[in-house]
Amino acid sequence: MAGPVDLAAMPRTSRMLKGLRTIFGAADFTDPVVRKASPTAYVTPKAPPFLIFHGEKDTDIPPSQPAELLEKFQAAGGTAKLVTVGNAGHWFKPKRPEITQEAMDFLVRILSP
Repeated sequence: MAGPVDLAAMPRTSRMLKGLRTIFGAADFTDPVVRKASPTAYVTPKAPPFLIFHGEKDTDIPPSQPAELLEKFQAAGGTAKLVTVGNAGHWFKPKRPEITQEAMDFLVRILSP
């Protein structure tokens, strides 16, 4: 839900830079430890299915981030779905009925025999 997926591709002006320094001891987004922390580094055909939510008004995580994750899954032959949450910023409430329904529908499709 609205998370960064390729930390090396995050804008250099992102508020996350301070957090990366704290969490990883990394000086910037191009540090190898940061690349290893990016979910896009682990997309393989054997990765589990992903449901990606992103708020259409998110100013913290650029829309290119979830789009890149979806593209990586598609290129690897994996299963992923990107849902853009209308009129939502970065901290949208995951208990909104339409989000809950979308998540449940995804799980039923994935887990049903």
